[in-house]
Amino acid sequence: MEVEGLDRAFTVLQGKSLTIQTLTTDRHIGVKSYMKKQQPGITHWFDVWHLAKGVKKKIRAKGQRKDCQPLNEWVKSINNHVYWCAASSHGDEAQVRAKWESITRHVVNKHDGHGGIYPECEHDELDERNWLKEGSKPHKELELIVKSRYLLNDIGKLSPAEQTSSLEAYHKVVIFFAPKSVHFPFATMEARLLLAALHFNENAQRAQAVTKQGELQWGVSHPKARQGAPVLKAVKGPIKFGKLLWGPFL
Repeated sequence: MEVEGLDRAFTVLQGKSLTIQTLTTDRHIGVKSYMKKQQPGITHWFDVWHLAKGVKKKIRAKGQRKDCQPLNEWVKSINNHVYWCAASSHGDEAQVRAKWESITRHVVNKHDGHGGIYPECEHDELDERNWLKEGSKPHKELELIVKSRYLLNDIGKLSPAEQTSSLEAYHKVVIFFAPKSVHFPFATMEARLLLAALHFNENAQRAQAVTKQGELQWGVSHPKARQGAPVLKAVKGPIKFGKLLWGPFL
């Protein structure tokens, strides 16, 4: 279904003579194959959140084992490292991979001598922490995850800029206007999707709310994706719903 939808979208957009330079998606195998065979001239990036989620899941699974529990203390740091690799490499695939593989040395308190195009870590002096022991069971299991051929093939294609988060937000708006639990005739469904698109476009770029004193407003959320851990979040201005227009359309 994903590939068919993507193919139809390309047919419509390219049929209108629109030039598409890049596309950012998750790591769907069918989509990867389609882009490689049918759209070779378009740069295909992968969303960072989806890849980081997969890495985090694998490390946590290993951390459940009694002999690999020290890995649990490194989950957050390694997850952040994925984002940093993508953001700091400006789309250079080789640099992303080199920075990513350096994490296997960083966790054992070795911050230089990485070799290649990324010879040493860029961070400042670090506080003492529970470093992994080189060659230990946790370290070997982490190396298997980090240097997985499948992961190394994909991690170089992490998007340095655009992500799929806005699309995920739009899908939430679609669910509001067209709940999956309700069946709608085609015309009704089309109308609701159009309303969802209008509503999303109207509110997607809302400015951050300010206090009476003119200071930016911030709040704390506890997202499920982070197991309820507190996250600082900008408070947006009020949502606009627009007005329903009656009469002939101009």
